[in-house]
Amino acid sequence: MTGLQGRGQFVQVLVALGPGSNNGKSVGEAIRGPATDEPEKTSIAIETENDRVIARFGVADAPDVFLLDFDFPGMSGLAGIRTALDLIADCPLGVLVSTVKPDLASRAMAAGAKAVLPLDMPPDGFRAAIALLRAGVSFAVIDRDNLIRRLHNMASLSEREVQILSGICKGLQNKEIAHAFDIKEVTVKMHVRAIIRKLGARNRTHAAMIARDVGIV
Repeated sequence: MTGLQGRGQFVQVLVALGPGSNNGKSVGEAIRGPATDEPEKTSIAIETENDRVIARFGVADAPDVFLLDFDFPGMSGLAGIRTALDLIADCPLGVLVSTVKPDLASRAMAAGAKAVLPLDMPPDGFRAAIALLRAGVSFAVIDRDNLIRRLHNMASLSEREVQILSGICKGLQNKEIAHAFDIKEVTVKMHVRAIIRKLGARNRTHAAMIARDVGIV
């Protein structure tokens, strides 16, 4: 049989989204997508309450695929992924985030998620993701354009700037970085300003986050 393989006529997908999320309608429409000629279609249910999500897995006709908002109340973050895994048995789990960053994707999958997906994927993307989850494939859909841009910006840093950025990532203050490389603190401050500018960061903390996201330092 081709297409999505579910119990009976439908592949049943449960999406847990936080209350007030403006992505619920778009996610539901995206997963449903336009009608196809495939014999098995996708049945989509969106829940915004923790108790109702739990109840969905307490019956015999449980979902085939579970898509969990990373910020879903009662099941949020990495701890929420582990809580969900205790609930859903063999049902594959995909985590939905605003932007899929490599570091977050790695941590989510290490916690047990089978996939990490952006909330704004197009219909074809969601249908393909569901098919891959049903097939037992693990994957992350990363913001490729954003990642490439950040890598390009990172490549513009000088060797000294990379060293100082590494120090920032380790939580060192300017004085400590200056001592480590035997340079003046005012020189470190100058490099930090250049790093923030080149990476398009808001501040040194944001610069460190960008560096970790692309796995450079």
